Amino acid sequence: MKSSLKEKVIQMIGGIEDEQVLELIKSDLEYFSSEVTDITDGLNARQLNELNNLAQEPDTDYTLSEDEFIKATAKWRSQ
Repeated sequence: MKSSLKEKVIQMIGGIEDEQVLELIKSDLEYFSSEVTDITDGLNARQLNELNNLAQEPDTDYTLSEDEFIKATAKWRSQ
């Protein structure tokens, strides 16, 4: 008999010893199992306005070509 998805997830979590990973999983579970349906619910008017302005910006404003990226990061690379 196959284990259910829930059982598999519980088994995976049971094998985790890293406290930081467990905290991340806990935070995610709390968030996704809460009644919160909109991530903007906790934002004030100024934050909502800033978010809306950022959403309206063209995607190309901060985009680099691969060549531009390579040139910009060349100084950080070691041979």
